[in-house]
Order: sequence, then C-alpha cells, then structure tokens
Amino acid sequence: MTKQTTRITGGLLLVVVSMLLASLACYSGQIPGVFELTPYYTETPLPPVEGARFQVGDTALTSQETQSLFNLTTYPEPLQRSLINSKSMCLPNTPARVLYAGQGGDGNVYYLVECGGSAGWAVDQRLAGPLEFTTGELALTVASEGKTQIQMLDKTTNFQPVMFPACTPGAVVSILGIEAVDVDGDGIKDVFYNVDCGAGAAYLTAENLAGPLELNKGDRALAIPAEGVTDNTYDLASEPAPVTSENAVEGECNVGSILTTEGIQLVGDTVYYQMACGEIEGWTTQDDFVGPLLYDAGDNVVIYMPAIPIYEDELPTADTGDEAASDETTGEEAVVEPTPVEDTTGDGTTTTGTEDRVVVQYTPPLELTDNPAPAVSDGDDANVVGQCPSGTAANIEDYTGADTVYYKITCETCAETTTDENGNEVCAQSVTNEGWAPQRYLQGPLAFMPGDHVMFKDAGDTDDEGNPVARIPLQPTYIVGANTQLAGRCPLDEGVDIVGLRTEKDRTRNAFSFYYQVQCQGDLATADGFNTGGADTVIGWASERSLEAPAE
Repeated sequence: MTKQTTRITGGLLLVVVSMLLASLACYSGQIPGVFELTPYYTETPLPPVEGARFQVGDTALTSQETQSLFNLTTYPEPLQRSLINSKSMCLPNTPARVLYAGQGGDGNVYYLVECGGSAGWAVDQRLAGPLEFTTGELALTVASEGKTQIQMLDKTTNFQPVMFPACTPGAVVSILGIEAVDVDGDGIKDVFYNVDCGAGAAYLTAENLAGPLELNKGDRALAIPAEGVTDNTYDLASEPAPVTSENAVEGECNVGSILTTEGIQLVGDTVYYQMACGEIEGWTTQDDFVGPLLYDAGDNVVIYMPAIPIYEDELPTADTGDEAASDETTGEEAVVEPTPVEDTTGDGTTTTGTEDRVVVQYTPPLELTDNPAPAVSDGDDANVVGQCPSGTAANIEDYTGADTVYYKITCETCAETTTDENGNEVCAQSVTNEGWAPQRYLQGPLAFMPGDHVMFKDAGDTDDEGNPVARIPLQPTYIVGANTQLAGRCPLDEGVDIVGLRTEKDRTRNAFSFYYQVQCQGDLATADGFNTGGADTVIGWASERSLEAPAE
C-alpha cells in the first residue's frame, strides 16, 4: 500500500466509522420506516466475508447502468426497479470507497460504499475493480516479465493487444480514463486504464502500471518526517534504496523544505524519487513527502467543490448551518427519477413505490479548519471555523504538509444583501473567512482577482470611427467570433474592472478554465449592432488568456 492510500484511509477514519455505525444501526431497529418492510430486511448485522473481492479501504468503480445515476440501497439487498429502497446515489463510472463487506441472507456479498459524498449498499456484481488508479492520477509504466516493450490494448477489438502504439517501460503517464468490461464472460468486469505513452492513447491493465505516483518530473513537494524520526533533519539516500547511515547524502535538508523531483525509478515494488533539496540531491520514497505543492504564499486561487447528486427534498437548509439550497443548485439540470412501479419479489412480497422524487446537483461549501487537518463539524474534535462557497476566489497566506498539502487561505463571503436601483440583489456587507483547506479543493493560480483593473489584449477590433475596442461576450467563451452573442464593446485603451469569476471543469480532462466577469463604460450591443457614445454600462465575460495587467 502506498503512503497516499494510507493517508486517505487515516483521514477518512472518522467518516468511515460514523457511516458504518449509522448503517449498521438500522439492523437494531433504531431507524424504523417503510424500508424495513422490504423482504431482505433483517435486524441481524451482516457477517463479514473472508476472501471478498473488495476489502475495507479498497476503491471500486460504480457501473454504468440503465438509469443516469448509480443508486445505493439503504440496506444490503438488491436494488428494486422502483428505487423505493434507495435514498442515496452517486454518478456511474466513478470511484467508490469500500467501508464494509458482508454476506447477505440471499448468499450475495454486499458492500457499504461511499462515493461522491453519499453512502449506501451495493451488491458485488454491480461494482468493478478493485481500482488501482483513478482518473487524473499518475502511474509509471512497467514491462511484463521478460519483455522490453509494453503492448497496448485496443478498445475497438475488445481490449486485444495491438502492435502500435507501443509503450516504453519507465514512462510517467496520466490516467485519462477508465473502462470496465467483462471481456471473458465470467460475470466480473475487468478494468482497463486509458493512457498515452507518447505515441497515442490506448489501454493498459494494472499489471503494466505502478503507483499511483504523487509527483511527475519537475513537480515540487514538502518534506515530512520519516516514521519514528523526531528531529528536524530530512535525509536523502545517494541511491534509489532505503536511507541508511552509509548512503545518506551529506548536506542540509530539513523537514518542511521544498523538494523538486529530478527523476523517478521503480526498484522491486517500490517507487523512488530523485529529489533536489537546496544544494543537495538524493533519493526518497513518497512515504516521506506530500505533494505536489502547486501554490505559493501570495497566490490567488478559486474554490472548486464537486457537485453531488441529492434528492431535492433532502437539500440542506439554513437551519442546518449550510448554505441555502437555492444558492447551491442554480444552473444544474435536475433529474427526475423514473416513476416507481409495483415490484413483486421472489418470495411473493409486494412493495409499491411513491411519487417521483427530483434529483438535483448540490454543491457543498468548502469548510475551513483551525488547523491543517480534515474538517470535523461536530463533537469535541470540531475544528471548522468558516466556509467558502464553491466558485469563491481565495488568497493563500501559508502552506504546510500533514496527511496532504494544506493551505491557510482567506476568502470574502457576503454577510448581508440589499437591492440596487435596478432591482438586482447585491452584497451590502462582506466578511472575511480564514482557515486551512486541503489542496484538492483549490484551483489556480489565478492571474487576476475580482476588484482588479485589467486590459484587453488587442484583437484588432475597432468602432465606426476607427477607435480600438474590445468586444465583450454575453457568456463565458474562449473564442469571440461572428456568431458570438455580445454584451457590448469597451474602449480598448481604458481597460475593464473585474467584478466576478467563473470556473469551468474540462469535460474530458482534469483541467479547469477561468473566466472573468468584466465591466466598463462603453456601448451596449443591439439587434443591429451597438449603441454609440460610450455612456452605457457594459457587463460581460472574458477568458483569462484575453486579458493582461496594465502596463506599469
């Protein structure tokens, strides 16, 4: 097990225990309800299973089923067509962490899993894996025994080997996607990883991949103390091997120092990283650093929290201390669950569904903590000191390494609103929130922040009098063409003020695009062209690459 997996398991320990106890509590009759009437319900906890395909802490892949969501059952039982025995769900083809495995009364193995912030049960046949990697992670290519090259697999031929492209061992690759297919008809879906070794994308199995890697060549990391080490010294080995008194590199490198990756090598089953630390260079493993370190103190970033599917009638409200539900679901397409039908089970018991329930995409806020550690909202160990809504710009004040990279950040949130002369709701008073947050919820660095005055790069556009102008799109877009709907135009030499920010995740890659809402005094767009005179307030959007800082 890599250190990365160990850290994630430790960080989720409290969550895992809470979910497990809550789920198993159902069997002691503490949570009565309609779901207890299902034929598979029992008040006896499931006995653990020896030799189960997934162990606690493993990651499975949810399957792509007929419905648009992967529904989890409230109890360990088959998912009914009416979905009456499901209260939580996640997206298909996403990772699900196994919290418990047990043998059901029907002979099937059921797993309590967590995926996308939801927890529930799934029968063994609905899951693929275990996953060794998830999309976006890095891996090192490894040749099979006796081979010097790695044969790639072709999806169009049911994942049979192809001669080209070939893959060279020792290459660092990114997991571009994951496919789960039962290629041999044994009822178990095999997992294939889409990678690009430099000659085109194709597929590999976990047999030809080592990792996950925490770093790529050139990435930075933070040195953390090795297990059992109490002083501030950070040792590097002169060779890709465990550090000993004989091979320790001489020179100064301390815990908390920034390391830069110079090389990566697999020795046996261990991945070693060649690191530069100040004036010295040596080898270590990813047990003794956290990374990559993406940002520096003073950088600006944006909060990005992934949306999770949730039933509309279970949305958090202001009474629970969360952001208002209406603010967190704007612009997301709702999914209506299929109309429940009468289900007759194998033993003759009949259950009838209820009315349609609407599923919406809910985006939770980022919880800030008073120390660099996972957020705990309640109890004696509560450490949450504030929140930053997703999409909010934040400034980095400091960073440190613990179970992962944490940043001390500040963000501005609206504490009181009012209505302007046009009837629009605007913020009347803001409050600054400060606390620690893990790196995975921060995207950037941002080139600009709301409140900045910036200039458009000259795209060659002019008004009727030949004055240079910038055409302002009404919606975020990278390309401003002849068919782009415009908000108006702004004088190029006067610049624009940034009044808002939007982050969009790439649909196929683990990458983000940043757009800025801008405002100027210019000419509004009309059906026939533009107003004239430059007296209009124009508000629209600009891509980051179309803007630049004013000349000093």
